[in-house]
Amino acid sequence: MAEDIFMALRKNIREYGKSVIDHVIRNHFSPGDFAGEPDICSFCGAKDLLTKEHVLPKWSFENDSKRTFITKINESSQSFIKSVVPCCANCNNKTLAKVEQYIVSLFRNTKLPLEYFEVEETLNIIRWLEIIDYKFHVFNFRRKYIRHSKENFIPFVKDVPLSVMRLSIDMSPYKALSQLRNSQARIRRKDKDSRYYSLVFWKSKNKEPLFFHSLDEFIFFEFPEYEMALFYFYKKEFNDNFDTEKEAKKIILENYG
Repeated sequence: MAEDIFMALRKNIREYGKSVIDHVIRNHFSPGDFAGEPDICSFCGAKDLLTKEHVLPKWSFENDSKRTFITKINESSQSFIKSVVPCCANCNNKTLAKVEQYIVSLFRNTKLPLEYFEVEETLNIIRWLEIIDYKFHVFNFRRKYIRHSKENFIPFVKDVPLSVMRLSIDMSPYKALSQLRNSQARIRRKDKDSRYYSLVFWKSKNKEPLFFHSLDEFIFFEFPEYEMALFYFYKKEFNDNFDTEKEAKKIILENYG
């Protein structure tokens, strides 16, 4: 069943990914020249029966409307519940919903460290995390750059997509667009064997769900309900879980102290 779900997503991105990116370019790439076209589905390009797909699944932050995360690009606070991208009813309520049901089932039925995920289950979790990164890329192209209230406002960049305003890419719109394309390419790619050691899990006893994410680099989740934490590197590859966990925990300490 899981293979059919991810295959449907790969097919959609292969067939309609370019039209989605073309839509992003026309409407969110060049400030002062936005086409202002109606939204389309971020996965299949459909124009009708659009819904709001949460960038992070609601269960991952316990559907808490007060939960927020800080966008380091401009130190602004963003609500989890309002972080959404356009998505047609079919992709949202069928394909993506089935992905979430599958992932929740895996987490619920695996008790670390007594049990562990099978290889294909681990690769499917990677596929799920890569979908989240893609949604973040689309989401941050749709968000405009607004400086934090404590900083000086810069009028001429107020319409620049948030995805562009990153020092890590030299604030290059073309590099931001390239990363958006790469995020689609990861979803299209069926083979994930080389990514196996880029994902690490460990048992967690923290009572608060934690999360942070860096576009095109890594993602961290902590799930109190499942007593589990995970960290995934989107591009880096490792030879074993020990090196992955060592580097992941270093980044976690930098974020949480």
